[in-house]
Amino acid sequence: MEVKRFVVGEIQTNCYAVIEKDELFFIDPGGFVRDMDFGCKGIKCRYILLTHNHYDHIAGVEKLKSLYPEAEIAVHENDLSGLNDPEYNGASLFGVNFNPIKPALILKGGEKLTFGRFGIKVFHTPGHTEGSVSFLVENCLFTGDTLFRRGVGRCDLPSGDWGKLTRSLKSYYDMGKNYKVFPGHGDYTDLESERNFVLSLDSF
Repeated sequence: MEVKRFVVGEIQTNCYAVIEKDELFFIDPGGFVRDMDFGCKGIKCRYILLTHNHYDHIAGVEKLKSLYPEAEIAVHENDLSGLNDPEYNGASLFGVNFNPIKPALILKGGEKLTFGRFGIKVFHTPGHTEGSVSFLVENCLFTGDTLFRRGVGRCDLPSGDWGKLTRSLKSYYDMGKNYKVFPGHGDYTDLESERNFVLSLDSF
């Protein structure tokens, strides 16, 4: 399995492509760059997965879907209502325009999506938004804007909630393994490296 990162958009969002043999999926296409076109190599895209509904994580969905019409777009049910609302998702604030996104998969958390040898486990990790989710593939945990390297997600945007975020952070550690962490912005990290930092926060 291979993980490729593409830093896209004006807020430098991490978009990930996870590839295994002749199939792949994307996480959080907040923009599009040419190297994301794996279709020329005969690789099938199974999913376009969204960790949450903010514009900087979804603005490239339309372009990817045009390249990979077979890909199923997935978002959590609690982030569905704001997905295509430019006032809610922040697109209008930054003058970004894109056509409505039509998800095929509405997530609840707890699913295991079919992919490669390991599948994709879905965890509902609210706090940054009500419908924020994380995805676990083998030993790789994709946390969106819930957990960063030496940082955690903000909670002052629509549907953000600090209490829920802290519970989501604790749920990572309850997983019982030191997974590699691939956040929505910034550098890679791992759960063990972030444990002491997060628990040391004054308001945690």
